[in-house]
Amino acid sequence: MKNNFHKLMTNKISKGIVAIVGIKLVILSVLLIQSCKKSTSLLPTNSAKEIQMDQFNSEVSKSLPQIKEFVNNTDIRNKTLENEEQAQKLLAPIVDESVDLIKLYGISESEIKEIFGDLDNNKIAMLGLALYSVENPKDETVASLNLFSTSAYAYKQPDATNCALRAFGIYEIANLVEGQLSKSAVLKLAGKVAGKYAGALGVAWMVADFAGCMNWY
Repeated sequence: MKNNFHKLMTNKISKGIVAIVGIKLVILSVLLIQSCKKSTSLLPTNSAKEIQMDQFNSEVSKSLPQIKEFVNNTDIRNKTLENEEQAQKLLAPIVDESVDLIKLYGISESEIKEIFGDLDNNKIAMLGLALYSVENPKDETVASLNLFSTSAYAYKQPDATNCALRAFGIYEIANLVEGQLSKSAVLKLAGKVAGKYAGALGVAWMVADFAGCMNWY
C-alpha cells in the first residue's frame, strides 16, 4: 500500500515538474519571438545613416548637373525674380534630402526651423553637402558623371575643409570627423551656414562651386 502511494506521489510530482518546465519553455519562446520582432522592426542607427546617405547621393547626382548648367548660363549679378525662383526649384530636392540627413544627428525639424527660419531655406543644402562630404571623404559615386575631369580638381584628392572654405566661406567643417559627428557639432556648423548672406541664386553658385571643388561632377 505504501509503495503504491509512494509511486502515485512520485508520478504526480514528476508530472508537475514537467508541466512547470513546459510552461517556462513556452514563456521563454514567446519572449524570444517578441525580442526578434523588435530587433527587426527598427533599423540600427548605422543602417539608417547608410540608407539616407545613399538617398542623398542619388538626389545630388541628379540635381548637380542641372545646377551646374544653370549657373554656367546665368550671371550671378542678374538677381531677377525668375532666376531666384529657378535656382530655388533646382535646389529644392537637395534641401529636402538635407533635412532628412540633418535629422539623423538627433536634430528635430523644430530645431532646424529655429536656425534657418523654415525647412525650405536654400542654405540647408549647403549644410547637407558639408555633412555628406565629411561622412564620405573618399566617395566616388557622386563623381560618376565627372564633368570636371579636365579641371585641376580631377588631379588631386578633394579636401572638404578647403572646398567648404572656398565655396561657402566656412572653416568649421575642419572640426568634424567622419563617423564622430555629434549633435552639438552639427548645430554649431548649421549656425555658421545659416548666418551666410545669400539668396537662392547665390546658394546655387556656392553649391556648384563646392561640388566642382570636390570633383563630384
